[in-house]
Amino acid sequence: MATPLEQQRLRMDLGFGPDDEASLSNAVIDDIFLEAGEFLTDSTAVVVNARVISIRRLLMQAANEVDYSQNRTSEKASQRDAQLEKELARWEAKLDEVLTLTGESGAVRSGKPMQQPPRTREYPWGYVW
Repeated sequence: MATPLEQQRLRMDLGFGPDDEASLSNAVIDDIFLEAGEFLTDSTAVVVNARVISIRRLLMQAANEVDYSQNRTSEKASQRDAQLEKELARWEAKLDEVLTLTGESGAVRSGKPMQQPPRTREYPWGYVW
């Protein structure tokens, strides 16, 4: 669940008014934050991942828009698509940075395991080696 402050910040980052529930309702924002937190535990990573998910959803909506011209008027709706792609790349880079800093990248650590101490040998006649 997103706090009211997080809801307002997400709306403003996407270009909506802070209290514009008609464009992006609280229920949708809560769903986005829930999806963002499914595999992440760090709060900063969840917030950044929520931006990435939101921009991807807006990008899918913008993919249906096309440029058209009629007489002397024209509308370039595909420019929205290009701007959203730039924002998506920026937020994905920020998400990678946050995941690297928090250690939640999902990468497996490998390397030589800790060395075990040598085994103590005990003999029946009392010597310990």
